Amino acid sequence: MSIEQLMASVRDMLTEVPYLYGTPVIVEDLGDIANGIETYFGKSTRCVVVMFAGSEPVKQGAGLLLDSVKIAVRCYDKPSLTRVDNPGLTLLGMAQEIARTLQGKKSPGMASVLFYRGISQITQHNKGVVSCDVFFDTKETI
Repeated sequence: MSIEQLMASVRDMLTEVPYLYGTPVIVEDLGDIANGIETYFGKSTRCVVVMFAGSEPVKQGAGLLLDSVKIAVRCYDKPSLTRVDNPGLTLLGMAQEIARTLQGKKSPGMASVLFYRGISQITQHNKGVVSCDVFFDTKETI
């Protein structure tokens, strides 16, 4: 499975998470990620972006390339607006739900399951937006 297909597969798994109902889930496109986030935030108080976070080879030699692929799921939230309509929804709640849901999951085309690796610190952005990353890795042929 290509890295692009892997990210799309993770996005598809996230669209099935009830805690994220109504939250846009997009795949990183380096050419237009900033515009994509702005576009989705114009319609929502939360947004999730699936991103490639690097890879390292698992084995060397002729034949298939097997990589340990790292995926980051970045959660964005506007707490001042989110809490008005949904007082129970929080940035860390979203991150933890993503961690619990994706840990050990695998789509039909994936070579291995996703392994949860942690949640980053919360970052404050302008306009009252906060974010954090949920990290996973998996073994995948590329």
